[in-house]
Amino acid sequence: MAVPFVRLWHTAARVGSRWKWALTVAQGVPGVVILSSWVSGLPADAIGVTLGTVLTRVIRKPVKRMVDHVKTRGYMAVEGAPYAAEATIDENLPVEFRELGAVVEDLLLHLARRQADLKDAIAKARYAEESLGIVVSESREAKIVLEDGRITIANPAAAVALGQ
Repeated sequence: MAVPFVRLWHTAARVGSRWKWALTVAQGVPGVVILSSWVSGLPADAIGVTLGTVLTRVIRKPVKRMVDHVKTRGYMAVEGAPYAAEATIDENLPVEFRELGAVVEDLLLHLARRQADLKDAIAKARYAEESLGIVVSESREAKIVLEDGRITIANPAAAVALGQ
């Protein structure tokens, strides 16, 4: 007569802030219990690994394209290059990635606009500085700029007037 095999094990899982314990008792022949665990476990593992590999390959290319696009557009936006909005977010990506891509596109658009405005402002400031320099240096009137009691800018007419 075969002696029945009893297997006793416990598992624990955290649910919220509490631990839940489970006690499992299995009865049967030792070889059959172990063999049935392997028979049911191996296909499940194989399916999980296969599914994970397939999903990784499917998502990797669109995500890489999105990352490359964001890098390129980011560098262009920092330089103030004109921004041409184009639909580059792959529709095969999960919704969360598409939403993230849309947010990044919007941020890049605003960055490109601000950088372009900044470049324009810098160009206008340089032009104004050059124009002021020409007006001051070619003026027959003495022009002097004092900062903290010191002369920082003086035109040629001021130098003649001060005897320099």
